[in-house]
Amino acid sequence: MRARRILVPGQKGTKKLLRHCDSQLVCVRYRYNAESRLCFPTVEPIIEQASWSLSLPRMTGTTLVGVLGVDELSLQRQVKQAGGKWSPVECV
Repeated sequence: MRARRILVPGQKGTKKLLRHCDSQLVCVRYRYNAESRLCFPTVEPIIEQASWSLSLPRMTGTTLVGVLGVDELSLQRQVKQAGGKWSPVECV
């Protein structure tokens, strides 16, 4: 089964299903089965609310980071002052 249409609450095709989920509706997916030629509307409700914090990727001292603006001398100086190494060969 493939989901061909994904609709957000309020769009045409979600209003009838919105009554079942109240304000907890996130989206409605219309899944189609090619063999049986049937359509299956599915809903994605919010079932729980919890706080979270964004975890940033950890960078080691050997992590390579690409930088745009390779012609900027001030940027090169900042990288070197922060302990980084500037490699003009790696710049594309």
